[in-house]
Amino acid sequence: MRTASESRPSALPAPLMDQLAQLIQQESSGFARFLELLGEEKNLLCSTRTDQLTALTEEKTRQYLQLQQMADARIGLLARHGIRLEQTQLDALFQNAPALHAAWDEMLDLAQRAQKLNQMNGHLILARMQHTQRALGVLLSAPEQAAVYGPDGQSRAGAGSRHWGSA
Repeated sequence: MRTASESRPSALPAPLMDQLAQLIQQESSGFARFLELLGEEKNLLCSTRTDQLTALTEEKTRQYLQLQQMADARIGLLARHGIRLEQTQLDALFQNAPALHAAWDEMLDLAQRAQKLNQMNGHLILARMQHTQRALGVLLSAPEQAAVYGPDGQSRAGAGSRHWGSA
């Protein structure tokens, strides 16, 4: 069984604290960029320029993968020195490093903001999908003899004997 002192890490040597600070700063910058991308995504979802979503989604995916690599590097550094992402261990680590603690809190804030904006974008996507499904339902449930337009652009009373989907 661990004693209280064994579960609380001592401060990392200065070079490792500097490395941790650099990793946290990189991750914060990554989250700031991810937030920008999510904001662009939200703007596109609220507009009619949805054709630009594919390229943005690819960039957002690349940024997400970079964030994951950054987190893995940070977690790996801490794990190599016996520090788990538990509040008591983090509190002990940051006890004599207030600037590092502030940077950590800022990174967590950026991550939380990204999560909320990503959820909001998910709700916007769901609303668009539901709207599209309702519109398709209306179009597909229209009577078979509904007015259609001929090659000359004039309205015709019915589609004739041709069935949708046949050649």
